[in-house]
Amino acid sequence: MNPFYIAWIVLFVPYCISQGEPLKLVLNKDPENSTPSHVYLQTHEVKHTLIIHEFSLHETFNISEISLPMLHPPTTDRYEWYIKIFPNYIDAGIKCISVRVYLSNDSAVREAIAMTNISIINDKKEVLHYRNYKMSRKFIAGVPEKSWGWENFCNRDDFFRNHLLQNDTLTLSINIKWPCEQSYEVVQNNTSSTNPTPETTITKANPSENFEWMLENPEFADVVFITNGSNYPAHKSILAARSPVFAAMFRRKDTKNGKLKKIQITVNNMDEEVLRAMLRYIYTGKCENFEKLADKLFVAAAKYGLKGLQKICEETLCETLSVKNAARLLVFAEEHHADKLKSRVKEVLANGLRARQLKTAS
Repeated sequence: MNPFYIAWIVLFVPYCISQGEPLKLVLNKDPENSTPSHVYLQTHEVKHTLIIHEFSLHETFNISEISLPMLHPPTTDRYEWYIKIFPNYIDAGIKCISVRVYLSNDSAVREAIAMTNISIINDKKEVLHYRNYKMSRKFIAGVPEKSWGWENFCNRDDFFRNHLLQNDTLTLSINIKWPCEQSYEVVQNNTSSTNPTPETTITKANPSENFEWMLENPEFADVVFITNGSNYPAHKSILAARSPVFAAMFRRKDTKNGKLKKIQITVNNMDEEVLRAMLRYIYTGKCENFEKLADKLFVAAAKYGLKGLQKICEETLCETLSVKNAARLLVFAEEHHADKLKSRVKEVLANGLRARQLKTAS
């Protein structure tokens, strides 16, 4: 190439690049006295519960697919979705249940970016099995290749082995979320307003409510408790913060639980009701109406180092103490080193013996 052209390129190209509009960065000189504003992503959402009765018959009659009715949020009729379930799908030679989400041809829009979450739940709305797609996905109406779902939502053998059917009824909880056309709302913080600002609302929110939401919505769970064939998702960070036993379990890199990003904890020696009550206490600090579980919860609390729960359980056992159950609770207190309970049982037995002696003497 001619040296003249090379020199011309070397000089002219930087000149052209420098002529673009410069990026302006404006800094607030006094951030302490500035009025903050809040940006919120506005979204539409569909939440739907689907109940399919006599689900096993779909295999008997070799039903290929089940189509749900159209779903759309009450705030807009521009988006319509539908779900298809394939109860006898074959994936890599394995029989499974497949679930897919579609943007309907009847939608006023032709494409959308959305996230999906589908769970199998029981009649108490407890999650037994779930799958979610955390990243957004482009859906195009009428194009099956632009649907989204899970070829193997659940292996059929696991499906029946883990008792995901309740009285031959399959219950699915479906959640689809996508941004509004006007995606962002900017709210200026106004301290003189009588209405509470978003910032004030966040400040006064009860943290236990947020943790309870996490317990009931296992989208970001990285631990699964397994007992009697049922799964209970949870979060390592919350478990570790509340229990030194869990913290040590997750911290050790030389164990299987320490290496895996998502772990399974089998607790076959613990009743499901006890496990649910323990997790509820860990997440929210609440433990109402568990008098009948107090002794079993005490054992679980001792195993996982939940001293606060241990204390509550022991106090509950002391309150329910009577002459009739004193002998049983004395054995329990001796076996599990419940010193306060043991002392109270001895008092009750001593008082009962004294009362009997006085009655005999009179």
